[in-house]
Amino acid sequence: MSELDPNETLREFHEYFARSYEARGKLADRIGIHHVTLARVFAGSPTPTIKMIDKLRMFVDAESKRLPHGNGVRPIERVPMENRDTTVSN
Repeated sequence: MSELDPNETLREFHEYFARSYEARGKLADRIGIHHVTLARVFAGSPTPTIKMIDKLRMFVDAESKRLPHGNGVRPIERVPMENRDTTVSN
């Protein structure tokens, strides 16, 4: 088994979060950590422990095995609006 690369794990976790549109609190619950701990991970201070890196790695690996369609949550999409003539004729 290859040695765990903390930087790679953090990069992959940040990428997952950016694509997930999931609230930090809910994400922390799913990982099994406190939301303040997750906020510290995002802030980069202090450096996450090996135990935390292991949890993030297990989470990222498990999420990568899920269906490619995701959980059905999509970002809010912009809806084109009709062009309406706003001129007033007298």
